[in-house]
Amino acid sequence: MGKRGQTALVVAGLALMVGFFLPWIDIGGMITASGWTIVWRAEGATTTRLLLGLVPFIGAALAIAGVTASRKTTGIALAAGGGILAYFAWSFARGFFATTGLGLWLVIGGAIAALTVGLASKKQ
Repeated sequence: MGKRGQTALVVAGLALMVGFFLPWIDIGGMITASGWTIVWRAEGATTTRLLLGLVPFIGAALAIAGVTASRKTTGIALAAGGGILAYFAWSFARGFFATTGLGLWLVIGGAIAALTVGLASKKQ
């Protein structure tokens, strides 16, 4: 990993650490919640709160790996980034499927069909 990659990891690690304490949810300023708030409020599944609580520690590990140019830096970066993104993608998808109704699915299906026909027609 080159110097730019190491610097990017330090910045990514710092972003994870700082971002954990900044608002994750902000509904018009009336309701706000940071990662810290979500973890320490004792609401939600314990496993979820424990995993979210690891975010600043993962950030610290990334920053340290970037500074020290450890041989394990690439593995740490892949595991941290992939794990966090996979968790949030799963959470987002679960929430999306739980809160949407038939009408939205018909609109999405219609949009996909229109896009597919448009793209197929453009190729001919």
